[in-house]
Amino acid sequence: MLNPLVALFVVGGSNFSMKSEDKKELPRGGGSYILLIKLSKGGEILIGKMGSRYFSEGSYLYLGSAMKGLKSRIDRHLRDNKRLHWHIDYLLVNASVEGVITIENGNKLECELARGFKKVLKEVTGFGASDCKCTSHLYFAKKGDDLKAKIKEELGGPKYRYLLKDIRENSY
Repeated sequence: MLNPLVALFVVGGSNFSMKSEDKKELPRGGGSYILLIKLSKGGEILIGKMGSRYFSEGSYLYLGSAMKGLKSRIDRHLRDNKRLHWHIDYLLVNASVEGVITIENGNKLECELARGFKKVLKEVTGFGASDCKCTSHLYFAKKGDDLKAKIKEELGGPKYRYLLKDIRENSY
């Protein structure tokens, strides 16, 4: 049984696809989430009205919230066929979701999390933060292991006191 506050799904491979039994476990309530993303090849990517930006090959962490339901938002991010709306939609056309962390508590924590991750990861300025005062909701690490270590550090510490399941060493 998954912890109701934090559920972690991490699988290897370039085409992350949650099994149907895992999708049933996704929380239906509101809260925040983290997408673990891998970009296999760096290059220019058109990000809607933001324009074209260069993205380096490597691992990315995206912070979001879904107050009307985490399950439906995450399902949308994992779909291939969707209308491109948010910055993350444009990036995901070129990248793969390697994992999802959900925090179902009815609170919008993406900005609080952004303040923490900004201190320990390189931010992609202006990405995903057009509706708040944050400078970014997307963070970069060249290696997946570096990203996983920072996630464990930030979410596993006393500040949040969440039970974060171990991120498997072979997930990237």
